Order: sequence, then C-alpha cells, then structure tokens
Amino acid sequence: MSVVDDVWALERRCWLEGRSYYEAILHPSAVYAFPPPMGIFAGNDFVSSIGEDGPCSDVEMTQRHAVEEGDAVVLAYHGRGVTPGGDRQSHCTSTWLKTHGGWKLAGHHQTPLEA
Repeated sequence: MSVVDDVWALERRCWLEGRSYYEAILHPSAVYAFPPPMGIFAGNDFVSSIGEDGPCSDVEMTQRHAVEEGDAVVLAYHGRGVTPGGDRQSHCTSTWLKTHGGWKLAGHHQTPLEA
C-alpha cells in the first residue's frame, strides 16, 4: 500500500468513526470548516462537538484526487455518507501531516451538495 492509499484509508474512517478516532488522529492545530449549523472549529473544539459513534454507517468517496509533498498529503473528493436520515453529499478537502505520532488531520472542509 502506498502512503496516499494509507491516508485515504484514514480519511474514510473520519466518516465512520467517532470521538475516540478523532482524538487519535486530529492535529492539535487542526482547522475544520463545515456548513451551518456546525461552522468553523479549531484544535480540539471539534472533538468535543461529536459523539462516540461515527456520523455515517457507510461512505463512498469518488472523484478522488491526492497530492503528496514531503510530509503532507492533500485529498479532494466527492463524499456520499449514508446516515439514518438519508444520504449526505459534499465536496471535501483534507490536509494530512506526517508527524512523529503518525499521520494527523490538520485541516478539513466540506461544501454540501444536494442529495
């Protein structure tokens, strides 16, 4: 498996897992930008806003693009998450940084799309 494949696998888990996962992978200076009502988060503020269960029961990531440069990987994709209330679709970007503690999520943005 390549570095980029490994990071895609970590990204997938962001849709499926909850608080414990984010505590392990979130960079301390991470920034997140979600559509309302969630908004913008910095650092561990995001972790305190989510539950132990992941937001989705399944996810499909298409139109995938990745750039690997040094100790950073940037992902861009169309995400479709399956939730109890129906599908949630977004264009997403994420920035992952390689640290002494492994890959950490440093930034994430979602632009919602109609389901």
